[in-house]
Amino acid sequence: MLLTILFIGYWCCTTMFMHVHYIDGVRIVHSHPYTGTASSHTHSGSQLQTISYLSALLAVVSFAGTALVLTSLRLHRLQRDEHRDASVLSLHCPLRAPPVC
Repeated sequence: MLLTILFIGYWCCTTMFMHVHYIDGVRIVHSHPYTGTASSHTHSGSQLQTISYLSALLAVVSFAGTALVLTSLRLHRLQRDEHRDASVLSLHCPLRAPPVC
């Protein structure tokens, strides 16, 4: 539930608050919640660099977190299947050899 709420909050911040800055003739597009109008909203060069670093960090953490969750689910499934196979094997394999005729 918490992950769903975080995802919805992130999605809203990245889609609802998108705006453009022109700094030294370079167009920089990003999004974050802000108050006021877009014309009165500015960033310094260091703030834009921090936003860029945080965006890259968020992408890496999102990828690593997804990979970790998928890997743990896969390991859990493999352990469950291994346990199930071991219990089926113990039911169908007797512990002694068949009699010799």
